[in-house]
Amino acid sequence: KAAVAPWSFTQKLAFRFFLVLFLLYIFFNPNGVLPYSEYAYEFYIQPFHTLMVWIGKNILHLSYPITVFTNGSGDTTYDYVVIFFIAVVSLIAAIVWSVIDKRTKTYNKLFYWLCVIVRYYVAITMFSYGFVKVIKLQFPSPSLGRLTQTYGDSSPMGLAWTFLGFSTGYNYVMGFAELLSGFLLLFRRTTTLGAIVTLVVAGNIMAINYCFDVPVKLLSTALVVMALFLL
Repeated sequence: KAAVAPWSFTQKLAFRFFLVLFLLYIFFNPNGVLPYSEYAYEFYIQPFHTLMVWIGKNILHLSYPITVFTNGSGDTTYDYVVIFFIAVVSLIAAIVWSVIDKRTKTYNKLFYWLCVIVRYYVAITMFSYGFVKVIKLQFPSPSLGRLTQTYGDSSPMGLAWTFLGFSTGYNYVMGFAELLSGFLLLFRRTTTLGAIVTLVVAGNIMAINYCFDVPVKLLSTALVVMALFLL
């Protein structure tokens, strides 16, 4: 049996950080990847609403109270505070874990299962993105109100939705690309190819979200980070 090469301290520290980071992110953003997860989310998220309001007021000293939680927009102040909370907890957990556990040489099994969780989370999310484009629900054809609106009155997101909703063919291109990336991520042998396709497709989504002020920046960024992690 071949000897397993021990991980360096940096590798172990980074793995511990990303393990906690990704699991917490999925906990706070289940995105319906498991049946009935949204119902469970509504139950367990309530205490965290109170916690994030407290963090915003007493730690971040925001100039306004948090009164809006995750809704149709995934980029509320609350969502950014959640990201801050996740990052800090992940960093502290990684440091404490590193101090306590100095004997473990590798985390190969944990790494494998973390990759499985990330793969399926990203895959199912990409499926949800893809299907709503293939059946043209996300970007409907421009309405009469949109067509009669002056160009200067359009919001950046409104411009993006009009452009993307104009062409059914382009919706097919986007949708099938997202479905392909999700499909490839389902299988271990095609994970690398799936991560590459996901990085390109999710990177384009992220660019649109940032450049046209679409309020799904955090989720699209998370998908890009997860694709990079899998690579």
